[in-house]
Amino acid sequence: MSDKQGRDNRLMIYLSIEGTLYDTLSAIAFDQDGLEMGRTQLVLEAAASTGDHYELTFQEGTDLECQSRVEVR
Repeated sequence: MSDKQGRDNRLMIYLSIEGTLYDTLSAIAFDQDGLEMGRTQLVLEAAASTGDHYELTFQEGTDLECQSRVEVR
């Protein structure tokens, strides 16, 4: 997804939660050569048996459209 300035530095994910969750989600973006080009974290707090969309926003210079790969942990 693009931010308000048109940069492709946002990732939207959907999570289905089975049990109550309070944790930190980490994401690392890699370019087409496998080099790290950005990272971000999101604190998640979700009730059991829910599902929702969550947005991860990377630094301004991270371009997720250039044949990138994102690892979410």
